[in-house]
Amino acid sequence: MPAINVFEVGGAYFVEDGHHRVALAREQGADYIDAEVTRLETRYEIGPDVDVAQLIHTEQQRKLLEASGLSRAQPDAVIEFTFVDGYTQLAEIIQAHGYELARRAGELPTPEQVAADWYDKVYCPGLDAIRRAGLFELYASWNPTEADHFLWVYKIRRDLRARDASVDFDAAASHARGGTSASKPHEHSRRQVRREGSRPLPERATKKRTS
Repeated sequence: MPAINVFEVGGAYFVEDGHHRVALAREQGADYIDAEVTRLETRYEIGPDVDVAQLIHTEQQRKLLEASGLSRAQPDAVIEFTFVDGYTQLAEIIQAHGYELARRAGELPTPEQVAADWYDKVYCPGLDAIRRAGLFELYASWNPTEADHFLWVYKIRRDLRARDASVDFDAAASHARGGTSASKPHEHSRRQVRREGSRPLPERATKKRTS
């Protein structure tokens, strides 16, 4: 079977993707299972009552805000995802925006300049279009965050622009509301560490790759 994906936090392992493979390994009495491990360095003490899923989200959110420059350019910005992989995907989007800014300006902008420009010219307009399309209300029962919505509609716009470069956020949000998108705002990520909880792995796991 392919290796499972897990997070290691404070010496404890938490399944990100592969719960069924873990269950099968337990049924077969396996002592070890191949795993691709992402180790999170944290200043928090991992106690029995710690919500590790929330801890993982907090660490990934902090890394996104600090590395992208958003924490300095927009200190009041609140960006939260239902699935932890959203932070990585958004970091790549902001980075790509920085490349485009550098290409147009002919010089390398600072992370703070990239973050400020992206927030004002991409993120906020995207949220405004989502709001005008009524997507927040339409999918309220799924409890997606604003960032979940943005990433979902951003991807729809990106896919539509492959055929028509003039497609904007309003067109993408309208496309999403029309039900022609195969996914939903909370389904933007293949990774499965949710805020409301995470199941620990058996004590022994074979580390296949650590990052």
